[in-house]
Amino acid sequence: MYLTRSQVQTLLNTLFFSTPFTENCIEYSMYRGRKDVIVWTVRFNFVETVDVFFIVGQLSLLLEDIFKPGCHILGSVQYDLLLRDPQAESYYIWRANSNQNTFDAAVETVFTLNQNNIYRLVQQAVPVNVSDLSVNFNHSNVIIDRPLSVVFSFIQM
Repeated sequence: MYLTRSQVQTLLNTLFFSTPFTENCIEYSMYRGRKDVIVWTVRFNFVETVDVFFIVGQLSLLLEDIFKPGCHILGSVQYDLLLRDPQAESYYIWRANSNQNTFDAAVETVFTLNQNNIYRLVQQAVPVNVSDLSVNFNHSNVIIDRPLSVVFSFIQM
């Protein structure tokens, strides 16, 4: 659904997009060939109070509460994006984990849970390289107006 600028502003002012982060855990009986998997997802909105150090600190606390230190984790990084049609001046909110119609294993990484690896993961995800993400929209009439959030998903190996 395409939105006007004022509709987008209204949506971006909701708690979902204005709080520093949200998290959820979903248990799947079958997830990409694995049985009984818990997928933990945390979204960090690009709001004024969120920077690399905030993300590293919060992600460290949250991951260490959920997973055992030193365990192996499969993590993926996606982004929520605000897309814009420059001809019509209309907008679309592209939600990670909702708008993808295929799964790209290249966005996954396996790592041992420790502070250095969490820091490295965040450093690679933020700041966002919009030109790299733009290749996903080369054959459409939209451009990336701006990234809205970085979305991390994790499962224990």
